[in-house]
Amino acid sequence: MQRVRQVSLEAYAHQYLPFEQLLEELKISRSLSYTPLFQIMFVLQNAPLKEVNFSDLSWSPIDIPRQTAKFDLTLSLTETDDYIVVTFEYNTDLFEQNTIRILAEHFQNLLEAIIVNPEHKISELTLLNQDEKQQILVEWNQTKTNYPREATIHQLFEQQVEQYPDAIALTYADQQLTYRELNIKANQIAHYLRKIGTKTDTLIGICMERSIETFVSILGILKAGAAYVVLEKNYPQERLEFILEDTQVYAIITDPNSTHFPALNIPILNLETDWQILSQESSNNPIHQVTAENLAYVMYTSGSTGKPKGVCIPHRGVVRLVKENNYVNFNTEEIFLQAAPLPFDASTFEIWGALLNGGRIVILPNHQPSLNELGEIIKQYNITTLWLTAGLFHLMVDEQLQSFKNVRQLLAG
Repeated sequence: MQRVRQVSLEAYAHQYLPFEQLLEELKISRSLSYTPLFQIMFVLQNAPLKEVNFSDLSWSPIDIPRQTAKFDLTLSLTETDDYIVVTFEYNTDLFEQNTIRILAEHFQNLLEAIIVNPEHKISELTLLNQDEKQQILVEWNQTKTNYPREATIHQLFEQQVEQYPDAIALTYADQQLTYRELNIKANQIAHYLRKIGTKTDTLIGICMERSIETFVSILGILKAGAAYVVLEKNYPQERLEFILEDTQVYAIITDPNSTHFPALNIPILNLETDWQILSQESSNNPIHQVTAENLAYVMYTSGSTGKPKGVCIPHRGVVRLVKENNYVNFNTEEIFLQAAPLPFDASTFEIWGALLNGGRIVILPNHQPSLNELGEIIKQYNITTLWLTAGLFHLMVDEQLQSFKNVRQLLAG
């Protein structure tokens, strides 16, 4: 309100400038369909409008009904001794009576909010009443869905294994893994992790180049009842040390091409050199008490505004994202490109949107592909569901638009 008052007072210094001269100076284009420069007028009339009596003459203000509107919309406030008269004058070609009624109610809500919170910014005050908020945020927003809220990620994956055991789950270059094969390998990792002491909600680090084994490891950790923490090998040493200290991971799964952790006194499982040991474990689904509220993974913020912060994601959060939703069609026909770095939330959509719905993941190579390479991969593997950052999306539209020919669902952000 103070800012509005200041701007208004400063404007009064120019109140005698002719309107026609202002239009000429600003070079405002003219149109017969609307008034130039502005189309909405706000009027506050606080001059006294009392009845005046002289010796042989008296006069009083009379309201004269008007059949035309000078502007698209005029809001007039007239002060009296006891109240304020509010009048809306509007162009009926543009506004319906019900629209103006709602506008008047919102204006009243705003005035009441200003009285209660005079120091707040106008943008911080609400125009809506509680019923309208309920309608917009809940009734019109389909906030409830019948997703399997009590199921865990690995339980839903095992359902896909039963239904589509021979369907391709993972593709990386010339390598492929079916749902049955992926389940067996993940089970073996899970049994090994349980054998070395992993319990429910134990945090297990993953530091690997993107490969089929990476996703085998992620699923194996979840099947062990644990939660995974991604440790990118290109993390700055300071960030890596902070996350390790903050999470106190119980063990780390890695590969020969990734960071080594000689100073840590915890189990380090190299999936390539230790697979001989892992392959001796049971291929059956592990049995343990994990619920939808238990941890699935911990993701860390960038730390651009300070220290990185760990965000704990439960199984239910992932399931809610990719089951029974209304924003993407998840089914067995979809082929997802897993392009997002694993520490980013887009990877959750790419991985579990496919594996919990019988779809297929095509894993992007580890090196940073050129736009041409990315376009060729999208076409070669017939990618149907794709998530790109906004910047990459614009580049692909400019340079590789034809590569989107068979993409049915494209998310950007």
